[in-house]
Amino acid sequence: MTVSFAENVNFRLTLASAQKGKSYKIKEIKGGMRLHRRLLDMGLTAGTSVYVAARAVGGGAVLVSLRGVFIALRDTAASVVVLY
Repeated sequence: MTVSFAENVNFRLTLASAQKGKSYKIKEIKGGMRLHRRLLDMGLTAGTSVYVAARAVGGGAVLVSLRGVFIALRDTAASVVVLY
């Protein structure tokens, strides 16, 4: 039996799973307070548009563009940024 993402109610689209070359909006930031605060300080706030510019070969990092700047995030940090 296969389950599509549309049927999987536990699936959350995050920066860590986002496709290169696409734009998204930030829905919310999950995670611990320290990481949450650091991401907010970098400008990753709810409603902000982000563009996934590049992904590291083999995973591990993602390069995003928002508000005119590029930010590289490790997958652990990118996985707490929920998108829509």
